[in-house]
Amino acid sequence: MYNVRDIWNTLFDDNVTENDNERTICCPFHNDNNPSFNIDLERGLWFCFGCHKGGNIYQLVKDFFGYNREQAKNYLKTYISKNILENNYSLNEKQKEKQLNEYLNKNKKESWAFSLPNDFKLIEESYYLEKVRGLTKEEIKRDKWGISKEYKNRVILPIYMKDKLYTYFARDITGKSKIKSKNAKNGKAKECLYGWNDIKNYDSVILVEGYFDSIKMKRLGFQVLALNWNRVTEGQAEWLKRFKEIIIFPDNDFGGKILLEESFCLTTYSDVYYTCMSEKKDKKDPDDLTIRETIFYLKNKKHISEYAIKLLKGK
Repeated sequence: MYNVRDIWNTLFDDNVTENDNERTICCPFHNDNNPSFNIDLERGLWFCFGCHKGGNIYQLVKDFFGYNREQAKNYLKTYISKNILENNYSLNEKQKEKQLNEYLNKNKKESWAFSLPNDFKLIEESYYLEKVRGLTKEEIKRDKWGISKEYKNRVILPIYMKDKLYTYFARDITGKSKIKSKNAKNGKAKECLYGWNDIKNYDSVILVEGYFDSIKMKRLGFQVLALNWNRVTEGQAEWLKRFKEIIIFPDNDFGGKILLEESFCLTTYSDVYYTCMSEKKDKKDPDDLTIRETIFYLKNKKHISEYAIKLLKGK
């Protein structure tokens, strides 16, 4: 893999070593007289407290050169190539070339035909969804929940983007399985967001981790999207960059902290805010909050730069 410190040295003509964990300089993206640009060289995360841009090392390369997506990828490939071809001395040339191609093609997009299980059947009611998760029959029907013999003791939620099926999740209804939700094997879960078909405008959107977290927000009339996990992928960021404002509403756990760090990549295109449930020790998910609590946290949202300051101070 590429080395963050090597790329930093190349971009800024610096000489950081493995012992250097961070750097603070004048921001290269705006007229900055007082150093406000900080990067964590260990994790490759950066943020400017002046212009509020931030992201990972890929985003830094992209913004620094004004590259598009493919150009930034190609730039980073030079470091991947160097690491594989120069450091694996035990491999012959053909093996090195094969290993490099396998690495570079690992995440390459392929054309694919994707569909629901052959015996998938829509449902209009479910004890688990209604009594345990609190959905209404109308919501079950609206979101096209279903069942399949392929997924015993599970209910299936298809995820559509602009009416195209991207993936589906099979949710355990017994409470006994160690795997609560199974992802479709050939789906594009990392490139989609639940709720996109309900988006009416690009002014503001609430971003949550899971489907059930989004239901209460949707009932209150908010525009909301669910990531279906606690990270923002490159594919999801491509959809999200359309919004002027994004409000991150994370779970109250370690995964929620990861999501907040991941959300820095969205600041290039959008004004990003976040909510904090940390004082609610007994409530893990936004789904656990009352309507009054949900509205309170949304009204008291904070700019993501405040979270960046906390990280840099080690809080």
